Amino acid sequence: MIQPLKKYSIYLFLLPIFFVLHGYVNYFGRIPANDTNILCLKYIGISLLLVFLFYFLYKNLQKASITVFIIIAYNFFFGPVHDFFKNITGNSFWVKYTFILPVSALLLVAIIILLKKTKKDFSTITGYLNLLFLLLILIDVGNLILKKNKKTFITSANLPKELTSCDTCAKPDIYLIVADEYANNKQLKEILHFDNSAFEADLTARGFHIIQNSKSNYNSTPFSIASLLGMDYIDSLGDRFNDRSLNASFNQINDNVVTAWLQHEGYEVKNYSAFPLAGIPNPVSSSFFTTGTDLFTMHTLVGRFNSDLRWNFITRFKIKSEIRNFVQVRLNQTTNLIKKTIIEANQKSSKPRFVYLHTMMPHFPYLMDKNGNADYSASFLETNRFNTDGYIGYLQYSNKVFIDMIDKIKQGSPNAVIIFMGDHGFRHLEGNDEGHFMSFNSIFIPGKNYSQFYEGMSMVNEFRVLLNTQFNKQLPLLKDSTIFLENWW
Repeated sequence: MIQPLKKYSIYLFLLPIFFVLHGYVNYFGRIPANDTNILCLKYIGISLLLVFLFYFLYKNLQKASITVFIIIAYNFFFGPVHDFFKNITGNSFWVKYTFILPVSALLLVAIIILLKKTKKDFSTITGYLNLLFLLLILIDVGNLILKKNKKTFITSANLPKELTSCDTCAKPDIYLIVADEYANNKQLKEILHFDNSAFEADLTARGFHIIQNSKSNYNSTPFSIASLLGMDYIDSLGDRFNDRSLNASFNQINDNVVTAWLQHEGYEVKNYSAFPLAGIPNPVSSSFFTTGTDLFTMHTLVGRFNSDLRWNFITRFKIKSEIRNFVQVRLNQTTNLIKKTIIEANQKSSKPRFVYLHTMMPHFPYLMDKNGNADYSASFLETNRFNTDGYIGYLQYSNKVFIDMIDKIKQGSPNAVIIFMGDHGFRHLEGNDEGHFMSFNSIFIPGKNYSQFYEGMSMVNEFRVLLNTQFNKQLPLLKDSTIFLENWW
């Protein structure tokens, strides 16, 4: 057993497996297993390619393997090590990229030269690394088994007792459209001094009911959506904003009561958001709430380069091509999701559909002015987040897009229920914590039975009221509470 471990450099396979598996276990429930498999194969392929290249330099497989291990491990664990030293030294010269990267490159060159010259046998190191990563992988496999056994998935057997099947109910398509950071008219008019009544009138003319003084339960997107689709507050969350509570919110979105019951009733779920939903991977990622394998790859050297260095180049040197790309990518992402939603509405289906679209309009960055002109100069700057004129301009442009989209959905699926709402209010005003929860809310039901949709309703009761109205349920309403999370996003 020991001799093969000393002879063969299987740690080159074990290191990527451990890194990906560890990330999957840490963020269990938030990362599709297939994505981790693809990423693991990608890392193994890169390792093998580098070994192949360095073998030509050394003519020695052990030396090539040691060199590649150093390079791959440096990339994988750069972020945590860098953060550790920043916590100790603060933002000193010694932890700046201008010092770290040249020194790291010089050290790598020195290691390559030393390995080239040495005649040392690396069997002991090979055996140690093989054994180490085998043990680490076994520990993570054990943790994964425990987490899988602990997690309880929502099925028809454990749905709330009020959610019985309804064979006689009409089952219209349901479109949930969440416009991120869309404030209600109270905040817009009284605090931001903008009258949005023209947009509300456009919705009302199309049969929508505007819920006055509506609000979100949380001031952070993942938590708001979790309360909306889970029809409940997040267990044992309190006012903590950390990895544990984030995982709880993402798990409640992915495995939620609303989609579980709708699927039980024969609904097909379509996901056009940045969240995994009902086991369907998110089609896009978000720069504001990290999802998928980005949750752990963002801390690699490559990840930090994209988030820190590349962003620094954009903001400091105002590189026009990078700025234009930044704006265009985000515009295209939003446009494509809206197009997919419209296409879905105009396709015939034998099953009723639940379609969830989450668009980053009119959320920062405020990419367009009210006339639809892209802002390539300042929209990407963090300081622009507080620009209320930029927000209002983008909201006015967004209104035109939303009305056009709603018209096309109604044209393709005239009997659909359409919920158009925000997930929180505008959150960038000093000393205005209440404004964080002032989210917009409107709904269209073909029969226009809006009697149960009451003023001041919060997101946690949205689907409770809809299911009571549309499917004759008797779900009790919860208290409309707001929970302020520090360090939100």
